[in-house]
Amino acid sequence: MKYYLLGYYLIQFKKLNVGSLIDREIYTCSTCLNTSLMCNFARSWTCSKEDMISACQSFTINSQTIKEIQNWTDLKDIEGQTQYIEAFSSTETAREYKNIFFAHLNKIHLLGVYLPESESKKLIEDFNSDNPQCGEIGIRKIIKREEAESELGKIVGFDLIGVERSGNFHSFQCHDLEAEFKKKFKVEFNDFGLIKNEEHWEKLVEYANDEKNGCEPVPWYFAKLKEFEL
Repeated sequence: MKYYLLGYYLIQFKKLNVGSLIDREIYTCSTCLNTSLMCNFARSWTCSKEDMISACQSFTINSQTIKEIQNWTDLKDIEGQTQYIEAFSSTETAREYKNIFFAHLNKIHLLGVYLPESESKKLIEDFNSDNPQCGEIGIRKIIKREEAESELGKIVGFDLIGVERSGNFHSFQCHDLEAEFKKKFKVEFNDFGLIKNEEHWEKLVEYANDEKNGCEPVPWYFAKLKEFEL
């Protein structure tokens, strides 16, 4: 299948202890499960006092660094190199951000998220807001470019993502669905906590989008994840 870029993310993994996810790290860009190096604190118009305190504690930075991050992000947003709320448009921009502001942090992962062509078109349609006050979500701007999957990077697996109006998203792992998918669809999983291959992907998307199955009532999509060197 042909895949298009949804965005690049700088992610700090968490050790999970939820449901069957005991002492595990999952390769996902969902901030329900992991921490993004770019979130509310990175923009002056979304950063609350609580966001600033949390970022300073989590990333071992100070308020001056956060102000510098916000100035940097303001410029990159204008240039289209970053997109609200957490996405980078290129690996180069993500690396620049990491090297300038978070060089002291280890074990940060640069992940690229890609959607199949049909899923890309669906996301563009699903988030085609007629209300000018709502604005266009950042990942929609990226996917509209139809940037083909990079030949670089290592495929780490496939995720199911449920996208919120803000542009951030959930993962099927938020609902601890491994056992259900193994039983119902014979899905195989890899050591990264991701779906191993594309088999049955349409059935998985249909399952996640059926609200009676308990996933968030947002559009769900099948996504490929790749990891890139920092």
